[in-house]
Amino acid sequence: LLFRMEAGLTSRDHLWSIAINIIKDNPVFGLGPGAYKTEVLNYFPVMFNTWSGDLLLRLFEMTQTSSNMSHNFYLFFFSEMGIFGLITATVFTVLFFKIGFRALRSYKNDVEERYYLIVALFAAGASMFVRNLVDSIGLLYYGWITADLPFWIIFICLLVYCYQLPTKNNNQKNKILTEQEKVL
Repeated sequence: LLFRMEAGLTSRDHLWSIAINIIKDNPVFGLGPGAYKTEVLNYFPVMFNTWSGDLLLRLFEMTQTSSNMSHNFYLFFFSEMGIFGLITATVFTVLFFKIGFRALRSYKNDVEERYYLIVALFAAGASMFVRNLVDSIGLLYYGWITADLPFWIIFICLLVYCYQLPTKNNNQKNKILTEQEKVL
């Protein structure tokens, strides 16, 4: 009762069903970027004069200046851009985790503070992907750069650490180079 599970996920189940019904009708190309707000009323799963209907209508009115209110990153891209949007969202997720794990492996035996910084960056970025299972802003949401900016700063930092050699490896390479110079 405390979490009101009998009422669903605070109307997210209705929002997800709207997005799923849009996907069923437009699986290949989706509605198109920004077309969600013009078509969403055709997919409402509840009556307008109910509590859920009033809540969804208020959400609809709030999103008239922005776009998709599906509250799921993958449903957001899939409903607006079809299968290509789902592929984009999935590749983006895999790319982030691949870069994050590569950076973690590279710095595992490096300076402890730097490794923990990379762990923190990776955990913060990964938590944004987890959050986007119940929300659709914060990664690639078009319209609000301020919502996406923290993720992109984290992602850029991970990229820098991923493609930069750890300092212990650099020190070992410098020692090898100086020994080779002594031999020459």
